Amino acid sequence: MAPARGITPVAGRWDAAAGRLEHSTELYADLDARSGVLPWQRLGELAVMLGDSTAAAAYLRHGMAIAVVSPLARHVWGRLYATAALDALERRDPVEAVRIVQSAAAAAVRAGVE
Repeated sequence: MAPARGITPVAGRWDAAAGRLEHSTELYADLDARSGVLPWQRLGELAVMLGDSTAAAAYLRHGMAIAVVSPLARHVWGRLYATAALDALERRDPVEAVRIVQSAAAAAVRAGVE
């Protein structure tokens, strides 16, 4: 599938991805949209891949704050927790990764997700 007119794909270009994801967060903020979680999650994922755990945690916290009121909550909570677990694994902290997965499972039960 060809990209939309005026859109250049960023596949593998993490420097370009960061700027575009940040721009996406700004667009969602300008729209006062409660569904703007995914660019924050993706920024967290990018930070994990770049080895910046501190930035990843900050992006994920911001995404989680939005997820609380998001109509996409059932979808995005799993992605947020998965990215946090990935970060723990990248830091070679499997105990923390397991704790995060257990927290995700508990949150899913509270939300009624099976």
